[in-house]
Amino acid sequence: ATRPNSIFSGNSNFIKNRIREVHNIEAGVLLPCVDLSKWKVKEKSEIKNYVVTIGRASWVKGTWECIEMLRGTEIGLIQVGGGDREDIEKLKQHAIENQVDFQVSQRLEHSELVKLLSSSLAVVSLAHKEPFGLTPVEAHAVGVPALMVNEGGFASTIIDGESGRLLPRNDYSKWHSALKESAIPNNRRNWSEKGREIVNNLSLDPNGRAIELEKIIKQIIQ
Repeated sequence: ATRPNSIFSGNSNFIKNRIREVHNIEAGVLLPCVDLSKWKVKEKSEIKNYVVTIGRASWVKGTWECIEMLRGTEIGLIQVGGGDREDIEKLKQHAIENQVDFQVSQRLEHSELVKLLSSSLAVVSLAHKEPFGLTPVEAHAVGVPALMVNEGGFASTIIDGESGRLLPRNDYSKWHSALKESAIPNNRRNWSEKGREIVNNLSLDPNGRAIELEKIIKQIIQ
C-alpha cells in the first residue's frame, strides 16, 4: 500500500468496500472481462426440470445450500466444476437425504456449457460473499434466469425483478417462488435482455476492459 506508483483495484464495488474494511486501503474498481460475442442466446431451448450451479463444490460456493433450497421442489441440481472426491460423495449423500436429484459435471467444453445452461430452468448460486459473480453474466448470455443470493458482488449485474432475482439466503420459500417465475417465458426473455443490456453498459468486453486498464496505468505514470 505504501509502494510508489501502485494502485489497488477490486473486481466489484463489493470488493472495493471489503478492501477498505479489512485493510483500510482506498481501492478502485476494475471489472472482469466477459466477451458476450462468444455466447449464443438459446431462448427457444426446451426447458428441463433442473437448475445449474457453477463453481467448485464447496461451502463458500454454497453448494450444500443449493441442495437444501431445492428440497420439496422436485427440481434437480447440476453442479458444474466438480470438487474433491470426498466432498462430492458427501454432497451426493446430502442430496439423497434432501430428496434432490443431484448430478456433477467436472469440466465442460464451452459449447457443452451453453447447451446445458440453455435447457435449464435457471442458474442459481448461494455463494458466500462472491467477489463479482460471472455466473449471472453467463446466464444472461444464453437467455436463462439468474437466481442469486442477495450478497457479495451479484448486484453488479442483477437488478432484482428486472434482470433476475436477488434472494435472501435463508428464506427458501422466496427461492421456490422465484423458480416458478423462472418458468414464465416473458420473465426469461425480459430478465435476459435486461441483463445483457447491463453487461453491455458496463463495457465488460475486451476492448472496454483495455480502456479501463489504460486509465489506471495513466494514473500511475502521470
